[in-house]
Amino acid sequence: MKIILNQRDGVIKGIVGKSSVPQALQEDEVEVVVQDKRLIEAFQEGEEIIYDPVTEHFYVQPIVHIDPEKQVLYEAIANLHEEIQELKRGGA
Repeated sequence: MKIILNQRDGVIKGIVGKSSVPQALQEDEVEVVVQDKRLIEAFQEGEEIIYDPVTEHFYVQPIVHIDPEKQVLYEAIANLHEEIQELKRGGA
């Protein structure tokens, strides 16, 4: 697996799963070949891969599944809280 990484800010610009073709790199970009099975499996499962420029390591950000019904409920509670705060301030 190849990861295209901006050297200046450590942002991952792209991930290539299976390709032997060299990638067209922009200024300040570098192509890193990764053979870590954990990272490859995470990529295949759609998890987010993050690069830490301080430690110069790649990490996996687990997928967070949000129940759509709970999300609607949380948004409704947040809106209700905002309305209550506005009423406390004397708003209409």
